Amino acid sequence: MSDESFIREVNEEIRQEKAKALWGNYGPYLILAAVLLVLGTGVYQIYDHWQTSKAGHIGDTFLSSFDLGNEQSFDEALQKLDDVEKSGFGDYPLLAGLRKASIYMEQGDPETAVAEFDRIADNKNAPEMIQKVAKIRAAYILVDSGSFEDVEKRVKDLATDVDPTRIMAREALGLSAYKAGKMDEAHYYFQKIVDERLDGIKATERSRLMLELMQGSGAIAKE
Repeated sequence: MSDESFIREVNEEIRQEKAKALWGNYGPYLILAAVLLVLGTGVYQIYDHWQTSKAGHIGDTFLSSFDLGNEQSFDEALQKLDDVEKSGFGDYPLLAGLRKASIYMEQGDPETAVAEFDRIADNKNAPEMIQKVAKIRAAYILVDSGSFEDVEKRVKDLATDVDPTRIMAREALGLSAYKAGKMDEAHYYFQKIVDERLDGIKATERSRLMLELMQGSGAIAKE
């Protein structure tokens, strides 16, 4: 036997002995780790399937409230939305709250609708955009049923030059100011909308019409 073959056999025996020693010392732990890995993968797949199924069920329940609302079955629609809120799943409870407020408005209850929108707007855990939508929806209701101060309280901070919801906020403020006889404020907000030159947006067209109406009535000077 050559020296090279002898060395190779010795190395092989050493490797086998080390493997046996390693298995003897850590074999049970390796088996446990493998079992946990398999179980963990299975549990994740089960959880993922459960989450997907739950999301689908809640989504269907939420969407069914629209069909019920269209059928004027408001009590049933509200019950469906209550179920969605109780689920606590993702952002669905917040969307359900927005939908509930819309239903209250359809039922001719603006006070409850505004209270529901305010509740969502004040929810610090809600995504910022949902909070803003709630503020704007409440403001548009208050154009008819509240004061200019009520509208200003909710959306003045959204009427900046950089906020993505500024056009809707300005329109609500302009309409409310016009209704309250605050023509300078109404002129300011409608003009801010027109100055952005966002043609094709209905709020821009409405603002132009309001400015023309105010000029025609002599409420503001013609430019």
